[in-house]
Amino acid sequence: MSSLFDDSFLADLEPSGEEPPPPPEDAAPEPVPDDLFGGAFDAPVQRSGPAGGGYYRDGAPRAVIDPAALLEGLNEQQRAAVVHSGGPLLI
Repeated sequence: MSSLFDDSFLADLEPSGEEPPPPPEDAAPEPVPDDLFGGAFDAPVQRSGPAGGGYYRDGAPRAVIDPAALLEGLNEQQRAAVVHSGGPLLI
């Protein structure tokens, strides 16, 4: 029976049977710097944000938007589409 890897140069390799050498007894673990990743993977600080605003996951403050301000400047048809609360709406 043949396989996809029969022609591979690795097909003829056999395990050596030798055990890898043990690590030296006096080898101390390498020290890891405190700022290894420069804070790139730190969780954002949990803060209590402005009422209704809060913070995004990256720590940026969320804007507090007045819902009525979203309707300013819309014509009647646009306003009706925005405040529609029924089923699907074809615009």
